Amino acid sequence: VYSTVNTHLPFMNKPGKQMRFFFFFSEIADNFAQRVIDRKKEALFNQTQNEMLTALSERENQYKALKGQDAIDGYEQYVKDINKIKSDYDSVFQSHKEESHKFSLYSSDIATKYGIEGKNYYDSKVIEKADNELSSLYSNSMSEWFKHFNSPQEAEFKKKAFDVLDQIADRSGIVKGTEEYNKQVSDMIDTYAKTTVMYQI
Repeated sequence: VYSTVNTHLPFMNKPGKQMRFFFFFSEIADNFAQRVIDRKKEALFNQTQNEMLTALSERENQYKALKGQDAIDGYEQYVKDINKIKSDYDSVFQSHKEESHKFSLYSSDIATKYGIEGKNYYDSKVIEKADNELSSLYSNSMSEWFKHFNSPQEAEFKKKAFDVLDQIADRSGIVKGTEEYNKQVSDMIDTYAKTTVMYQI
């Protein structure tokens, strides 16, 4: 009968030491296996982060390529798409509680950032549209007023022009009736007058 005990390892000749030797290497193997699992989870986490960031960045670029009314109309869909991207990538870790919570914190933070970027762009386009509309009103109202100088309708068109000038002053935060208001209105009338052939400097 041949012994399976390795006589070249003296401490292996006793059963108790054999058992301790077994558990020692078993623990090493378990730790190694856990480290492998942890590394795989970390790699997946980082990969998912990068992919989500890329998807959000691409969607933001698509939205910011829109101009004028298209950007205003497209904002609602942009918000929906940002939320969907977040939801899709959150689902990657839905079966892993710890990673799911950690990734959810990250995705909420980054999705909020892109949401704010989109809202700022939307707001800028709303303001731009309002400014363009007000500028158009200004040009049209001033034109009609100047056309009706010394006519029975002059007072009517002058009032309409000053209504628009009041709106412009209000948009600028200037209080009607103040010296600053009077100066701005005077400057705007003078500027318009200098650009029309109906007015001789």
